[in-house]
Amino acid sequence: MRVLLWSFSTYPVLGGVERHVHTLAKRLLHEGHTVCVLADLHHQKNVQEKKIDDVEYIYFPFTDTFKRLLGTNALLQKLCSFLVTFAPDIVHIHDMREPLAFFQKRVLNQLDLPFLLTIHTLFEKHHHFGPNCMQLFSHAAHVVFVSTATKENIKKHGLTHPHTSVIYNGISPSTAPFSANTRGNILLFGRLHIQKGFDIALEAFAHLVQEYPTLTLSIVGRGEEEANLKALAHSLHLEKNVTFFGGVHPERVTSHIDAAEIVLIPSRFEPFGLVALEAMSRAKPIVASNIDGLKEIVTDTNNGLLVPPKCPTELAQKTAHLLKNPSYANKLGDAGKRTLETHFLDAHMTKKYIFTYQKCKKEDLCSLKL
Repeated sequence: MRVLLWSFSTYPVLGGVERHVHTLAKRLLHEGHTVCVLADLHHQKNVQEKKIDDVEYIYFPFTDTFKRLLGTNALLQKLCSFLVTFAPDIVHIHDMREPLAFFQKRVLNQLDLPFLLTIHTLFEKHHHFGPNCMQLFSHAAHVVFVSTATKENIKKHGLTHPHTSVIYNGISPSTAPFSANTRGNILLFGRLHIQKGFDIALEAFAHLVQEYPTLTLSIVGRGEEEANLKALAHSLHLEKNVTFFGGVHPERVTSHIDAAEIVLIPSRFEPFGLVALEAMSRAKPIVASNIDGLKEIVTDTNNGLLVPPKCPTELAQKTAHLLKNPSYANKLGDAGKRTLETHFLDAHMTKKYIFTYQKCKKEDLCSLKL
């Protein structure tokens, strides 16, 4: 099967959607399919190509062209030419962005290509409800949600679709040798965005260092909240205990996870929670917010600990409990690894997507026109 994956952003950006698309592309190649990833290109006018881990990436300046309102017809012609040449059996769109949806709905309609849509996001922002996005959603052959939480969220906005399913994200089983963790080191990793609740973790950490003065906190990632988080760490007098590592290549994340005793996931909201899977792959105990997609991965006291969101006091208490009970922490980490291997491997995910691709190719699901 010839599969085109279409995303607003791509690997090696340290984001859940980007890592998911790359993992799916690699697994489809492994299964013998032909794959290409189409993505947005910022601050460039010309189409660019590159290969990452044998995956072909093609970049078009969708957003910049849409904002300028100049050159849209020329870009559509280039896009149609590319799609005719690649000749996909199925187009798989990942999340909706109004600038991309403008081009997606036009070219898919013109070439009469079957497509499905995966929703990775909780619908909060206005750009999800633009007219192009809504047409794209309505006329997809199938809509996949990455969690029950994302599926229920969309119902709150009055959006329905006749063909939907939930397919959890998956990751490749880790083959890197395990290295000893650094006792007393706690890890936060991901985008430095208000959604991720790293400020809540810093407040919790300030409580912890009163009892554990040598405790350290590693923060891996970059984003718009970096300056605010550094200022907060300074105001809490945590400079000696907290290290900001900045953005790292996804392949280097494993070494940071291995160096941690505990991984915190204090998100305010979370459509899925790929960070939890990556921590589980290294058998690390997790303390996570009891919200949205995270609570579909982490079961309290079974394979991790859950705390109410936006509650630094309880986050500190649960983390301290693991620090005081390392055997219990290891038990949770081992259970998390079993959870990953049973429910969240890339092979399981890809098998379900291939089945969905085949369904989308049937004429009865692809009869709607944009």
